[in-house]
Parts: sequence; C-alpha cells; structure tokens
Amino acid sequence: MPKGFRHGYARHPLYRMWAEMRKRCLNSGSQRYKDYGGRGIKICTEWNNPKVFVEHFMDEWLEMKRKYPNQRLSLDRINVNGNYVPCNCQIATMKMQANNTRLNRLITYRGKMQTMAQWAEELGLSKSTISYRINKLGWSPDKALTVKPENRETRMFTAKGITLSILGWSKRSGISRDIICNRIDRHSWSMSKVLNECKI
Repeated sequence: MPKGFRHGYARHPLYRMWAEMRKRCLNSGSQRYKDYGGRGIKICTEWNNPKVFVEHFMDEWLEMKRKYPNQRLSLDRINVNGNYVPCNCQIATMKMQANNTRLNRLITYRGKMQTMAQWAEELGLSKSTISYRINKLGWSPDKALTVKPENRETRMFTAKGITLSILGWSKRSGISRDIICNRIDRHSWSMSKVLNECKI
C-alpha cells in the first residue's frame, strides 16, 4: 500500500484494479509487462495517487455493479493502444473487454493485412462498427469494410460555437471517434465535456 494511503479503499476492487494497472505498466518483472509498459503504455500522472483513481471511478463502478451484479468488472481502455488516462478508460465486464480486444485481430482485405483499428483509420469507419459487423453479424471482411455505415457518426454536435459531425470533431480535436462515441452514447456527455475532459 502506498505511504499515506489511509482512506479505506485498500480492500476495494477498484484499488486492486489500480494496483494491477501499475504492475502491468511499471513492473518489468510482471508477465504482462511486455504487452503494456514494454510497448509504451503509460499511466497519467494524477493516477499515481490511488485515492484519485478510486474516486474517479467509484460512481461508474457502482452503476456497473447495479447493472451487472453477478459479473466480474475490470478496467478497460477504449483505445487498446492508448494510455491509461481518464478519457480512455472505463469500467467494463469481462465480455465487454474481450470484445474490445478483438479490435486488434488481423483482417486481410484486397490483399493487405491490418488490424481492425488500422482499417478503421484508413477507411474512415469506426472500430466498433467493423467489430460488430464481423463478430456479431458474421459479415465477411469484404462486406464489413465496404458497406457504408449508417448515419450514427453524421449526428451534428455544437460546442464552442462550432457545429460538426462526430467525424468532424474527431479530426478537429485529435480525439478518436470511438472515444467520442463512447462518452456521448454510454456516459451521456455533451460534446463540450468530451472536448474539455479528453484533451490530447
């Protein structure tokens, strides 16, 4: 337990998530270090303090426990290649996290092999759309990467006196489409809050 940590959270599941996160990223002796700290995944400075981490996620953890009382919860990064920062992390069930991990699977399309995330970036699709089409609908890679998406990402949002689509805000702010969609759809954030809380 870190020196000075006397806030009653040491036995809370969120504290264990914090400890495991640090072990993956900072302990080169950890079996999982090569997939996290070993490939450059970092933890934001404010989360060096476990109290800050636990209190940041407490309301979300309680809500997820209410919705999924019998399921194990974990700390999930929305962008699996991104760092441990507030806007890129969420509390998820193991099934949700497994679905997110699938975004790293390799797909061959038109003779070229890339991950779902790379195809999403190249073709202007969201990673979640590609994942849903292949993993849930059983579409072939050709169909999943070719069919135009529905108008989910063409919804218009106004912030700071400017009105843009999710794709437009993503390009303007540098925040990934998946993070913007996650915060708006799952957490009911306004676009202004997304821009303020998810600064690059």
